[in-house]
Amino acid sequence: MQLVDLKKEERILPLFRLAFRPFFLFAALFSIVALLLWGKVWFGGLSFSPYGDWFWWHGHEMLFGFVGAVITGFLLTAVQNWTGRLGLRGVPLMALFGVWLLGRVMLLFPGPFPSLLVALVDISFLPLVAAVLAVYVIRAKLWRNILFVPVLLILATLNGFMHLAALDNDVQLYKRLAATTVFLIAFLISLMGGRVIPFFTANGTNTEKAEPKKWLEISCLVSILLLALGTLIGFNDMVMGAICFAAFAAHLIRTLRWRIWVTTKVPLLWSLHLACWFLALSFLQLALYHWGLFGDYVTVLHTLTVGGIGLIVLGMIARISLGHSGRSLQISPWVAVGFAALVAAALLRAGLPILSNAAIEISYGGSIVLWVLGFGIFVVCYFPILTKPRLDGRPG
Repeated sequence: MQLVDLKKEERILPLFRLAFRPFFLFAALFSIVALLLWGKVWFGGLSFSPYGDWFWWHGHEMLFGFVGAVITGFLLTAVQNWTGRLGLRGVPLMALFGVWLLGRVMLLFPGPFPSLLVALVDISFLPLVAAVLAVYVIRAKLWRNILFVPVLLILATLNGFMHLAALDNDVQLYKRLAATTVFLIAFLISLMGGRVIPFFTANGTNTEKAEPKKWLEISCLVSILLLALGTLIGFNDMVMGAICFAAFAAHLIRTLRWRIWVTTKVPLLWSLHLACWFLALSFLQLALYHWGLFGDYVTVLHTLTVGGIGLIVLGMIARISLGHSGRSLQISPWVAVGFAALVAAALLRAGLPILSNAAIEISYGGSIVLWVLGFGIFVVCYFPILTKPRLDGRPG
């Protein structure tokens, strides 16, 4: 990576010098737009309809539009560290980003386009990401990281079937596929969290690293995969409850071993830890739901999507953006406020409707406002970081 023609590097627009830059920035921006539109639909309605309908669009775009972009930025940035080879940059990165952006535009304003073309553009994105990642991993023979390629292809397959559900107006199929996708994303979070959070915690707090226990890591991952499979093909409620409780127990033990209490003064760490606590809590709620003891499924699922996925996304993109732009891992107090806003959004969205049916509108509206606040702070604070060259002059 040191054998880089820096003059050639400087001719690349900084935004497209490494994948985390465009994908993190525009994922955050897109999530704000998507939730503001969803809030308008929920409380007042809009005069136009996206591809599918608003219900389909909201779930699909938060999963494949927002999270898909974050996963792409993370993996295509991490692969540079894994392999020691320069990551995707310049025109190829612009082209990949263009496919993602075109998919978002076509799904929101599908009128001029045939439905099949809209679906093909959107579905093509994740296989392209998988292909790029596979080239890097295979050339470097880093078989430990090849797992991400089939996971991306499985996500792409789920996306394809979600489009079929939209075209057939099959709401039940869409719901099952969306929930399965949520759990597959949770699998990725659990996998990467297990790899990096203990390391980040030890470095950021000058404490001893919590060494992973193989049986515990396997239990966390296998239980989520079984949960995703059971959701897709329809295990009975008693079995699903048992799987969810096993996932809860494994993640609770692992998260306790990571010692959140040593991170209280480091927002870049406690945000990641709290996201993992929400992950564990969501599995407990899901177990109780399947056993007929707890709440509405969609409300329970938002403990995972807002608290687990949303918070860990915000914490990770904030940290990665600093590290890969040559900056110290120090955030402004405003970014910590953004993390706190996501925590509050998760508690409001997942907790309040369970306490009172009358509080549903407050829950929905309040959580949208808090999400927009959290990711809005990220966009404002990180826009100059993501659109300017590294401070140390290195590529990336």
